[in-house]
Amino acid sequence: MHKSQGSQWPNCFVMLPNEAEKMIDKSLLYTASIRPSERLVLMGDEKVIETAIEVGSKALNRMTFLQERIVFASKLN
Repeated sequence: MHKSQGSQWPNCFVMLPNEAEKMIDKSLLYTASIRPSERLVLMGDEKVIETAIEVGSKALNRMTFLQERIVFASKLN
């Protein structure tokens, strides 16, 4: 866990270069937007933000194989 997790600051600046379009998702954008208590400054192309919203949460589609791991671990015990 990083030191700033759950923290807030008065002002936050978020750089969104065009390359970020390949990795950003709605949850990352949401996390960035809740950190400032007064002002959020987003710098970059609007298309990156639009893409993040369209993609939704990548975590919901992540293949973790958690259920399989739990079943496997339970068979070991």
